[in-house]
Amino acid sequence: MAPRSWVTSICTAIGVAVGAGAAQLGVGYGLSVVAWVPDTEDISRSVWLGSLAWVAWLSANSTIIGALCADRLAQRDPDIERPRSIELAWRGVITLAAGIGALVTVPLVAVPARVAQQANNSAPQFTAGGYAAVGVVIGLIVAFGVINVRAVAANVVATAAWLWVLAAVAVTHGLQLGTHTGTAQLATWQFSDARWLRGMVNLPGALLMLGMATLIGVAAAWRAGRQGDHRVGVAISGAVGPLLVAVAYFLAVPGIDGKNQQLSAYVTAPYAVIAGLAGSVLVSALGSKGSRERARLAKEDREAEEHAEWQRAMTAEDTPSGGTEDTAKSGSGRWSALKPRRGRAKTAKTTDPDDDDAYAPARAYGADTASTGKSGSTTSTGGSKSGRTKSTASSSPSTATPVWPEEAKPQSRRRKSAR
Repeated sequence: MAPRSWVTSICTAIGVAVGAGAAQLGVGYGLSVVAWVPDTEDISRSVWLGSLAWVAWLSANSTIIGALCADRLAQRDPDIERPRSIELAWRGVITLAAGIGALVTVPLVAVPARVAQQANNSAPQFTAGGYAAVGVVIGLIVAFGVINVRAVAANVVATAAWLWVLAAVAVTHGLQLGTHTGTAQLATWQFSDARWLRGMVNLPGALLMLGMATLIGVAAAWRAGRQGDHRVGVAISGAVGPLLVAVAYFLAVPGIDGKNQQLSAYVTAPYAVIAGLAGSVLVSALGSKGSRERARLAKEDREAEEHAEWQRAMTAEDTPSGGTEDTAKSGSGRWSALKPRRGRAKTAKTTDPDDDDAYAPARAYGADTASTGKSGSTTSTGGSKSGRTKSTASSSPSTATPVWPEEAKPQSRRRKSAR
């Protein structure tokens, strides 16, 4: 990757993370899922904890979006194969750049949070900004896995889309009921007339969270499993999206004070991680083995064919005019990249030995000419003996092919016998 591409990818990661953080906070403030309510109101405590959970989650999500977009938009030369260590280091740089961009959420959260005065918190702006910073750190850890495993990326994106759709629907429903602030909770629905399990868990809301985690885990892992991705990455992909939600609720720990929607989501979130993991593991274990094998073989065939085309293009100048067509027709598939080499080696072994005379040294071409000149001078000075020598010399045919030094020895014996 050229230095210009490096700079472009880093700037892309920072810019996309900044835009994602600002946009998500703008939507959150507009829907009032992130609201800083003074302590004078009755709903202040629950809205405060719910807002902190949203802030931690969307800060991590902004980091992931920036790193994922920069990695997918990076310009890579397909003809250059880089070591795995260099590729991982480069993706780590992109992830760090996305984390830097996602830090924009810290001031965007801290400044409005000054009005949310709590009884046990004299500096709410530092608390809210700290939650945003912790969310960025969590996003850095998750983003590195997202850009390396396709199934994990699909799960995180699908989970984020579901959470925002659920929040929009919850706010719309709250407006119809005459309530607005704090009606959209992260990853769950606040069912008012619902059955509570042990006075802590809202049963319909918990079932909704568990069911969607399982469904998204199966759907996100299905395509990657069919395309022959690594089974370990496919198996663990279902837990990543719900894990971000669980960490957000873990940071905003609610108090145990009876039937509390925040407490219900806090208790259910870890089980949602297990449900999502179960869905992706199910796809990885029970998926069609034949389809995975066919996808893997097809992927290897495509890679081998691309490598073979690149190799033929690089060796076109050194290969004879007919050699490229012969090797191209010899076969295709995983071993086609090796066939041109075997074809050239076989041709070198079956070449006619007489063709090697073209590489004889220069002195081999002048040996016959020198001997002919000496015989000619002998005929001009002698008598009958020279005549016989002349007739013998003239009767021997003159060949245009090169003569090796060892083939000139029998001719010198015949000339001596003739003399």
